[in-house]
Amino acid sequence: MSTLIGYAKYLLYLMNRENVQGRTRISGSLRFSDGSNVSLEGRKVRIDGPRNYVVETDKNGAYEVYDAPPGRYLVSPDPVPGWKIDSFYHWTSPSFAGDGRTEYQNLIPITLEAGKHAALNLVFEVDNAIAGQILDPDGNPMYGVCLDLLKADAIKAEDSFREFDCSEKDGAFSIDAVPPGTYVLVVNKDGIIDSHEPFPTFYYPAATQRTAAIPITIGIGEHVYLRIRVPEVAATVTIRGRLLYSDQKPVANNYVEFKADRSEATVDRDAGTSTDSEGRFAIRVLKGSKGSLHGAMHAYVGEFLDCPQLEAAIEKSRETFAELKTPAANVQAEKDVDDIEFRFPFPGCARARIEER
Repeated sequence: MSTLIGYAKYLLYLMNRENVQGRTRISGSLRFSDGSNVSLEGRKVRIDGPRNYVVETDKNGAYEVYDAPPGRYLVSPDPVPGWKIDSFYHWTSPSFAGDGRTEYQNLIPITLEAGKHAALNLVFEVDNAIAGQILDPDGNPMYGVCLDLLKADAIKAEDSFREFDCSEKDGAFSIDAVPPGTYVLVVNKDGIIDSHEPFPTFYYPAATQRTAAIPITIGIGEHVYLRIRVPEVAATVTIRGRLLYSDQKPVANNYVEFKADRSEATVDRDAGTSTDSEGRFAIRVLKGSKGSLHGAMHAYVGEFLDCPQLEAAIEKSRETFAELKTPAANVQAEKDVDDIEFRFPFPGCARARIEER
């Protein structure tokens, strides 16, 4: 059945090919992910542009319009409660006219050329989420903590089904488009204690064993919010400072890395953090860890104006897109540090052009 739905728009064309060759055509199909049995038939799709249309899907979810004037159109399917359009699939259509910077959900732009066919398949995904915030024992947000959602009836945690997310700087996480069912949420599933996750594995809300976890049940269109507090964390230290060019200009939006010494008894994993607009950074490592810390940036030939020293550093790396590093500082993580500085051996320069992202 899924194969038939995927080719529905082609079947409509082939069955009427002799009468429609050479005419403009806008077509596509609707489908629902996760094997849903939601009906595909009779769903309205609005197509607005040089001329406006409202069409309905057939039993296979296919829709089509003939003889539309060439130009730019906005395709908008009727909303389905508990479901949302999965924008990932827009890019599979060569007719999609998005700019890569905008999130298109309910108004999807396409381009129809004279005498040609514009196609747009639309996939609905479940509009639900298990989201929330993860905090340390003192109530502070924790960054980079990973949470896995596992089927409650799985025999073991390594079961093939897995949905996960890692927390942002404000401690927020969100696991979206979850198939309806009952789950357990595990935090730091691999159990490795490091600077981002300075605690062993536990299950929501604070159980050390999976059998003691509180199950979470979620359905279509439901949003569950959880505020999770880590019961206990290992001691860490925070190293703060600035990343600068040789002329004291800040190195904004680049990064600082900690490389752990693997020969030590207390071993942290490598860690990294980004700098802010003033080149400031704060990086946390396990107390007692040893290693080295350095600043780093990526740059390519021609990226900066009138910057011979930086260009020379790139050429020395023998790469057109090079990772450049500052001299490293040895770290013995016994207490917080607030004033460390890293400097590149070249001045800051203006960019030659703004990169498109």
